[in-house]
Formats: sequence, structure tokens, C-alpha cells
Amino acid sequence: MARKRITMQQLADACGLSRNTVSKVFNDRGSVPEATRQTVLQKARELGYYQPFEEVPAAGETPRLQNIALLTRHPPAEGHFGTFFLPAFIDRLSRAGYMLTMYEVTPEQMAARVLPPHVPLEQLAGLSVIEMFDQGYLEMLCSLGLPCISVDCSAETYLAPMRCDIVSMENTAGPPR
Repeated sequence: MARKRITMQQLADACGLSRNTVSKVFNDRGSVPEATRQTVLQKARELGYYQPFEEVPAAGETPRLQNIALLTRHPPAEGHFGTFFLPAFIDRLSRAGYMLTMYEVTPEQMAARVLPPHVPLEQLAGLSVIEMFDQGYLEMLCSLGLPCISVDCSAETYLAPMRCDIVSMENTAGPPR
């Protein structure tokens, strides 16, 4: 079946439910009667609804665990946005049947445009990178043929067509430190 982009609101309307109820089903939050849950999942399959990094499993089917590599120049330190972002990201991925493994990229690996040697490329379902400001390295990652999400990157990245999704950080709203 070809995938269509539909919203949670459209799915809720098709089921005759509130968007909040549909959200509870997909986010596994709050109580929803099992019959309602199954109705939402069935209608989602019929309509081709999907979420990034998530397949809607068939009734009784357990999602297959897949690996996502998180590449970073250095692990997030205390107070870094990553310390707040990562727990929610990991939780969401794990509920969708994915496992996130963090790999630190050395300056030498970045300059040589190579992955850390212990990254199991053939076992990955996707890549996520945090603060990858080296445009050439990010281009190399995007050329690997895996889905890629870049969280904060070089300003050059916004000007060049990239084969990845980009989450931009807005650093002007907070008070100076």
C-alpha cells in the first residue's frame, strides 16, 4: 500500500474520536479501552497513517527492534540541550521498536570522512546526528543511503540541498550565561 500523509486529526475524524484519544493510542499514554485502541490502529492501517520512525503494527504483532546510530562530536554535558532532548527521543524511539546507540566521532574520523570503526552500518535503520557542524562530514553521512536526522548543524547546511531532515536550534530566546 502506498503511504499517504494524513494527520492525527484526520485519523480521529475518520474514527469519530477526539485527536487526544488517538494521540493516547500512538503515544501509549493514558487509558484507552482496548476496543477503541484496536479501532484506531485498524483505521490507521486502512488510511496508510504512519509516523516518522514508526510502523503501525498489525493486531498482535510486536514491532521488530531496529538500531539507530546517534553520532556526536562529544557526549552532551550537563546543561546542554541534548541532556533534555535525548531522554524523550530515546523513549519515543524505544516505544516504536528502535534502539539508539551513541557513537563519538573523533576529529580525525571527521577529517577523513569515515565512521567510527565500531558503527554497525549494515545493521542500522537510520542515523541521527547532534551538532555536526562539519558540512563535508554531514554530506558523507547523508550519502550512506540511510534515513538521517540532523539536530543542529552548520549554517551552510540550510543553503545546500541535503538528503536528511534537519532540526534547527534557536539559541536567542534564552538568557545569556
